[in-house]
Amino acid sequence: LNSKEKFEGLFSSINRKSLICMICGNNTIKYGLVIKKSQKNPSFFEQIIEIRHNSTICFGMASLENPNQNLFACIETSHDKPYDKYLVFYSLNLLKNSVKRKVFIRTNPSSYLLIPIPEEISLEGGVIIVSRGILTLIEYENKKIKVKPLPWQKTCFGKRHPLISCFDYYRGVSKVLLIMITEEGCILKSIFHCLKKNFRDKWNKMEIKYFSSLPGAAKSVKILANGFLFVSMEEGNHLHFH
Repeated sequence: LNSKEKFEGLFSSINRKSLICMICGNNTIKYGLVIKKSQKNPSFFEQIIEIRHNSTICFGMASLENPNQNLFACIETSHDKPYDKYLVFYSLNLLKNSVKRKVFIRTNPSSYLLIPIPEEISLEGGVIIVSRGILTLIEYENKKIKVKPLPWQKTCFGKRHPLISCFDYYRGVSKVLLIMITEEGCILKSIFHCLKKNFRDKWNKMEIKYFSSLPGAAKSVKILANGFLFVSMEEGNHLHFH
């Protein structure tokens, strides 16, 4: 990136269609990048936009599947008020080389993760904010906010709210499966039907169920196209199963 100061990438997200990537570095810098491919160079950055906001701390990032804009969402706070977290949207216009920043809502102080909503179940684009004990649905276009509680989890220390460490979607023909894995290795699942008009109704009827468990904490998860699940564990062997 040829940054003049020390840069450490903390969070990143890629728009699958436009191949635009956003990287959040240390507290003040973000970069918007356009990924291109050629025969000589498999992948390189064609255009770079630098975004600066002093004293900003980022807790999570996600790319929204919006057909009209290159949208990215971040959970942000500041050094002065670290417990005041906000959902912030960034719209990147690469033709004009400009960025629009929009503070959307104030989030739960315990929010720590963003899950993008696939376009198969919502054309409007949005994210699910994961906080301690709750999921909050945010729709970008209609500014709708819905809340869904997470089930309690039994541990050796008693009941506690699960902390989601990683997630992935499986996109089927008529259904979309959301897999979430907690820090203790419990796998939670939720199924959405691909009816794009009534997503809010499906959200109200959505159930988060216990699916299976792992022998430890997972670092990342990926559902392959053939239905197999690959889990990268923090310690020990990685897992690959159907």
